Amino acid sequence: TKGEVKALRAAPDLDTNKGKRDRALLDTMLYAGLRCEEAAHLTMDDLQQDRGRWWFVLAGKGSKTRRVKIADPLYESLAAWLAVTGRAPGQGAGPIFVSVNRGDNLGELALNTSAINQMVALYGAQAGLSPENGPNRLSPHDLRRTAARTAYDNGAPLPLIQQMLGHANIATTMQY
Repeated sequence: TKGEVKALRAAPDLDTNKGKRDRALLDTMLYAGLRCEEAAHLTMDDLQQDRGRWWFVLAGKGSKTRRVKIADPLYESLAAWLAVTGRAPGQGAGPIFVSVNRGDNLGELALNTSAINQMVALYGAQAGLSPENGPNRLSPHDLRRTAARTAYDNGAPLPLIQQMLGHANIATTMQY
């Protein structure tokens, strides 16, 4: 629901580098519907502008290239995070999402899927949506399903949602 998305987006502390990164990462999954693995491997080269709009252009499952439009809330959180790293959309190189140490200093390594899974579960618990551990914790795939459902509820046709998610078969999209 919109309230759950709002609660989840409010969980990161935006006064910290980690919080800015985490909000941008949550938004990447909530608005672009990327798989955990895809979000973990995003690079600055995957962030491209076309006719004034920003897109993620990435090789997804099965090495199929797809373009995913970057919604305004995602662009805002992504630009705020990139500013922390000294980059801006269309500038710089390397992974988009890098580690942040306990001192809130930036690392150089890209986040891995394990770290992303833990982060999503933690914020899901902080937002009161699920326990932090166990089988009912919030997962990155839950955020992917939320992105699909939100797009559908806002009038996006199923073939467009299928393309956004990178599904080969529309029947898979319909399960979301």
